[in-house]
Amino acid sequence: MLRFLFYLPSACGIVLCVGMLTVSAPVQAQSIPDGASATDAATPEAAEVLTAVDALFDAMRARNAAAARAVLHPDARMTVVRAEADSTLPAIQTIDGFVEALGSGTTPWHEPYFDPEVQIDGALAHVWMFFQFYNGDTFSHCGYNSIQLTHDGTAWRIALIAYTHRTTDCRLE
Repeated sequence: MLRFLFYLPSACGIVLCVGMLTVSAPVQAQSIPDGASATDAATPEAAEVLTAVDALFDAMRARNAAAARAVLHPDARMTVVRAEADSTLPAIQTIDGFVEALGSGTTPWHEPYFDPEVQIDGALAHVWMFFQFYNGDTFSHCGYNSIQLTHDGTAWRIALIAYTHRTTDCRLE
């Protein structure tokens, strides 16, 4: 279990919280699917957006916090919506806890994604995609990513990652 700190705004100011990334027991041993990538994009503009998303997922596989920060907006946020009945989420947090957890380990985080839908209007882009998450070779969870990106005049930067988290209906083959 990985632990990280994150801050939540509240009526009384900023509240320091401890977050935990838990890895569920494997459903069954299997190979990690390839998933989609920027090369599968319908247009050159969509490929540019997915290239930024792919850069984050490459950083996750390499457990490279600096590479992740390079594609993230400095004020990026993350929202997690868990399917578990006892969940107190959604949790909205800065991206810092995620990046710190990413850089603190060596086991690759694989997140193949499927059927990405890319929407672009000027300097704003949105990507909706189904994903599966693996800690090393062990399946952990799946869900949908909703990723918002902004173009800063130089490159696309991820401003918000919101995702669902569940362990059922994960399209495992």
